Amino acid sequence: MDPLVRYYLHQAGRGRGDDGIGPIYSNPPFLQRGHGIGSFLGGLWRSFVRPLLWQGAKTVGSEALVTGRNIISDMANPDAKIRDVVRRNVTESAHRVLNKLSDRGRKRKRVAAKIGGRAKRVKKQQFKRRKEERMG
Repeated sequence: MDPLVRYYLHQAGRGRGDDGIGPIYSNPPFLQRGHGIGSFLGGLWRSFVRPLLWQGAKTVGSEALVTGRNIISDMANPDAKIRDVVRRNVTESAHRVLNKLSDRGRKRKRVAAKIGGRAKRVKKQQFKRRKEERMG
């Protein structure tokens, strides 16, 4: 046997005897087909969870800026206590954030004006009159 093959067999720890190297690659007992549950969870993350978190983070960030501005403007009053000013502004901000985030998912229906159909007819009639005036 070739000394390099014998060395490899000794290092690999497997082989088909003295003549061959043996199987280099063997299939595992379970082969995954498809993308698995990670693909499903990734799709949920991309389409549902991440947009909600992103929208919430934008809302909280903008409210934090408004709250900071309100605290600084309230601190201009020399009689105001820091603790009271911060507590009042933070609780107001928390209520505003919760109201904004709770109304996020619902779209309010627009009520159509009842005169919408009549307005179309009037416009059509005016268009016909102008067209007749140009022609005749």
